[in-house]
Amino acid sequence: MWRGALRTHTLLAVELTGVTCLLIIALVSCGRYKPLAASTPTPTAVPTATVTATATPTPLPTATPVPTPVPTPVPTRAPTPRPTAAPTAATPLVCIPGPGVTAVSSAIVYTGNTSRRQVSLTFDSNGGNAGNAIAYLNILRAHGVHSTWFLTGLFARANPSIVRQIQADGHEIGNHTYDHPDLISPPRSDAFICSELVNANSAIANVTGRTTRPYFRPPYGNNNYQVRTLAARLGYRTFYWSIDPADWNSAHSAAYIEDNIFTHLKPGAIILMHVNSAHETEALGTVIEGIEARGYTIVPLGQLMS
Repeated sequence: MWRGALRTHTLLAVELTGVTCLLIIALVSCGRYKPLAASTPTPTAVPTATVTATATPTPLPTATPVPTPVPTPVPTRAPTPRPTAAPTAATPLVCIPGPGVTAVSSAIVYTGNTSRRQVSLTFDSNGGNAGNAIAYLNILRAHGVHSTWFLTGLFARANPSIVRQIQADGHEIGNHTYDHPDLISPPRSDAFICSELVNANSAIANVTGRTTRPYFRPPYGNNNYQVRTLAARLGYRTFYWSIDPADWNSAHSAAYIEDNIFTHLKPGAIILMHVNSAHETEALGTVIEGIEARGYTIVPLGQLMS
């Protein structure tokens, strides 16, 4: 019976032990009993992103700007006036007519009065060469004929005795510029054109004591509005011609010159001739006689224009 009782107590102890374990578990659950800590798993480390540091350049010290010095104003020195050379009396600085000069028409003249059977012989010089001047004067004198001569200033300076003879024989003298330039090519300034006329008139007047106004003939006949207008302002009419026998061409014979004139002869005709013609001396006498034989009178331009 005791053995049975002991066994019973043993089982009870075991059961009690089980209860004790349960109690212990309960106490742990309630936090009153601390068992040995279980190993906590090490968390996987999150890789830290590597940040590459960008080196910030150390700023260089900014140089302090040097102020631009303000220049001290230098007073402007007044220019020393240069002495102006006194202009030659015969060369105008501008195209202004002299005292007592009256402007005339700039219309070009091709013929004279056509109501009368009159014509004019005109002789042009082309520089300082005397050419046939003496021979012409002798022929004109022998026939009692008066004409108009367009002379250059160079001709007057080179041949003053001939110019005086032209005047003494009763011929008119007109202006053919100073040294026979083309007045339109190349283009000319007003001052150039005016100086050509003024200087020629001065050179001729120094010999004759008289002006060449109002007779002007441009070299080669080349003229334009500018030339005619400036000449008119200086008191000159621009005289052209109505008959050109081309005596300036050495290939043209005396007979050619004569026929050319007689074929085109009309009242008021202005006939062009040249001091340096190769054959005009042979033709001039015959021309005068042929004109008069046809009922014309030969007169200077002044009379032809009246």
